[in-house]
Amino acid sequence: MKIPKMAKSMEYIDNDLVSEAASYKRSNIILFINKWGAIAACFAIMLVASVFIYPYIGGDIVGSSTDGPSSSSTDRYKDFMEPTLDYTIGWWWDSLVVYEKYRNITVGDIEYGSSEREISYEYVGEKIGVFTASGYNYTGSGKPTMDCEVYKIKDVSDKKMVAVKMEDSYYIFKSKPFDQPLTLGALLGDFDFDSSVKLSSLALTENEKRSYGVIENDAYIWEIILSCKDATLKGTQDWSKDGKDYVDFTVSSEKLGLYKSVLTVTKDGYLFTNGTNFGRYALYFIGEDNANKIIDYVRSNLKDGKYEPNIPSVPGVITEITDEYIIIDDSAFCNDPDNGIQYKILLNDKRISRYIENDFVRVNELVEVIFEGEIDIEGGYVIDSAYHIKSVIITDGEVMVPEY
Repeated sequence: MKIPKMAKSMEYIDNDLVSEAASYKRSNIILFINKWGAIAACFAIMLVASVFIYPYIGGDIVGSSTDGPSSSSTDRYKDFMEPTLDYTIGWWWDSLVVYEKYRNITVGDIEYGSSEREISYEYVGEKIGVFTASGYNYTGSGKPTMDCEVYKIKDVSDKKMVAVKMEDSYYIFKSKPFDQPLTLGALLGDFDFDSSVKLSSLALTENEKRSYGVIENDAYIWEIILSCKDATLKGTQDWSKDGKDYVDFTVSSEKLGLYKSVLTVTKDGYLFTNGTNFGRYALYFIGEDNANKIIDYVRSNLKDGKYEPNIPSVPGVITEITDEYIIIDDSAFCNDPDNGIQYKILLNDKRISRYIENDFVRVNELVEVIFEGEIDIEGGYVIDSAYHIKSVIITDGEVMVPEY
């Protein structure tokens, strides 16, 4: 039986929500569940995504551009999807980066988990002490441990986040379980949001038309938000922005370990963000008057911009594999093949090079490469920040789950 899937939504699912999947090729992967379990998990994730990932889904693309193409550029690419695969996998211990190996650390009575994000030393505060980080080696025995120095992050509550030094670099670890701040003021205070985040890139939705752009000065917006510190936490179960006017701000902050999260303000008076802990959601009522002041300011000061996907990626056919890079050609995915581009994907991160080292992808395979940052167009369409690669298939019309 064939069952329809969402055609565009899967690319917006946070990586933490989706286990890496691949078909069995050789004995360097660990098989955790059978294909029926994988399919069930896929449907469960899709259901969760359809309910909770609404800040990223829907709306007309206005001002989209092919200057920095991605799988979200609907004017450039055909539909494509990641096929449902037989097994979820885990990497051999030696294929993991250090923050994947040692994912948990307890400081006093607080347990922290790896956010898988590095933080620059300039944001690292005073030293808390030396504590033992632990992990689990699925391909070996026992629970490996590693003694690590733990530091505060400047102006951020150490009850929420700390910096853990591993192999001469610092990584953000976030507290778990995590209780959302009960007031907007507590959220702003715990995470130093107004100083750590610049509200610049945004999408404004009015009368179901979506416009993309930037504002140069966010001081007025933060002034309004800071005046709402007493706004209390609301439940998100029955809340939706569908059919409303609203503005989505892109929220990125190295200091907080955020990359293209969202802060949304709706015309009916709500402020929503997933920029807290492990993608959890916080919703506060700031009042219609304050919300409309923000939306009016955005409308009056919006400068044209282009659509930016939540998860930047490029699809293509692998045409060359070396020890230092791979080349992918996206011509086969383009609505107009003459617009095809060859991308040079540097293998300078173990999270991407391990796919090549373990023969998970090969020449002539259709793939999608996930990355952060920008494409170096002048340098020849070079991507130096890729961290994930997956097999995909091109679809015509409705996206379907392959038959089994």
